[in-house]
Amino acid sequence: PPLDAEDCDERPESSEAACSDGRIRQIGHLDGHFAVHVFLPVAPGAGLRQSLQQSVAAVEAHGRANGATVHAIEPAEYHVSLSRTVMLPLAQIDAFADALRRALRPCAAVRTAVGALCELPNDTHTRYFASVELRPGSAGHDALCTLVDAVDAVLVRYDQPRFYSERRMHFSVAWSLRPLLG
Repeated sequence: PPLDAEDCDERPESSEAACSDGRIRQIGHLDGHFAVHVFLPVAPGAGLRQSLQQSVAAVEAHGRANGATVHAIEPAEYHVSLSRTVMLPLAQIDAFADALRRALRPCAAVRTAVGALCELPNDTHTRYFASVELRPGSAGHDALCTLVDAVDAVLVRYDQPRFYSERRMHFSVAWSLRPLLG
């Protein structure tokens, strides 16, 4: 999730750890390269949004009881990832975006059924996410996998890693530096 301006200012005495809420950078900085992440925004209706807010409140209470700080993700930021975060040189970004547009053009809009709340760690187990998983066989899951296949085809052409082999399609509603639901 992005940092708010008041969370981290440009003063030299501002430490990276303080600016990141303890998060650890997963991809090293490389001059002239930029992080790219392909995702599909999630727009929950009012009923689902209210249900998710109740779930997040329960996760926050459980986290506090176990000494974890839980950060809710704003509903406007909900998304289903279609790729890992990859680094591309500036000179490739426009061509990459054009290739994605061509690859995704034949794909249909996706409507999904909401699944169960689960906990998913990042690759290095330094952050944990309370996520709504969209289970295989549920409405929209196959369409999401088709989108991932289209994005993977483009990533391979740019020598970038494909999406995870175990596809756990989900969108996150909260995160913590410690396990959330255990």
